[in-house]
Amino acid sequence: MLLDKIDALNLPYDHKASRTARSNLSKQIDRLHHEEYLMEEQERELIDQGAAAFWDYIVEVYGPDTKPFEKLYKIVRCFYGRNGKHNVKTSFSYDGLPIKKEEFKKTVDEVEATAVEQAKQRLDTLNEEHKTLTISWAKATETMQKALKEEIERLEKEIAIWNPRTQPISQRLKALYDEDYARVLERRRLKKEWPSLESREKGGAIRRLFQKVTLFWNREFRPSKPNPTQPRKTNRPGRNKFTLEYDKIQWEFSDTDLISSS
Repeated sequence: MLLDKIDALNLPYDHKASRTARSNLSKQIDRLHHEEYLMEEQERELIDQGAAAFWDYIVEVYGPDTKPFEKLYKIVRCFYGRNGKHNVKTSFSYDGLPIKKEEFKKTVDEVEATAVEQAKQRLDTLNEEHKTLTISWAKATETMQKALKEEIERLEKEIAIWNPRTQPISQRLKALYDEDYARVLERRRLKKEWPSLESREKGGAIRRLFQKVTLFWNREFRPSKPNPTQPRKTNRPGRNKFTLEYDKIQWEFSDTDLISSS
């Protein structure tokens, strides 16, 4: 009915005018892709940190001759990966090297705990230095303040690096993977919206033309048949039939606010 009225009056109906919805949806999907790229960068960085901490542990315990442990280093990288840590069986092998998961995980947990403790100690030291310099800056001359400010900014950057390291890498990776899964669900939801965009755009185009449409209905009571072909479900004496009265429809257009009858 609305489309017929648009044709009759030759109104400027453009259901593609609502391109903003498509643009916004496309931007949201692009944002998710960009966030996934950043997450992959963070994942690689965390795995590098975990593998480096494990390698330092090997050097400290077994000395500089690390050649026999190069396979273990590769296993650690695989173990930290999203498809490694949660899918490793009780006993597994890597490049012919037999590994017991629980013993291996225990070692990794010990390495993580050591790295976390070292990070906390380093962070405490940095925070104490930052506090001392901040107090000194308030009492220093303008020339000294400039030098102190540079040192304070350097400490703040270093604090920002060490602060996340006070949490085990496995926990940080898990949080990263949980966040990534949430993005996957959001991307699926956004892609499901694409098919309904066309209908929403048509509705938006019609709403831009019509501010209000008032319909009038003719009511006609029809009594129940004395001998119905099907069993009665209610005791009502009959029902009302409503017919749209096309000649009484009132149109209120958005552009002129003009009310007229068809």
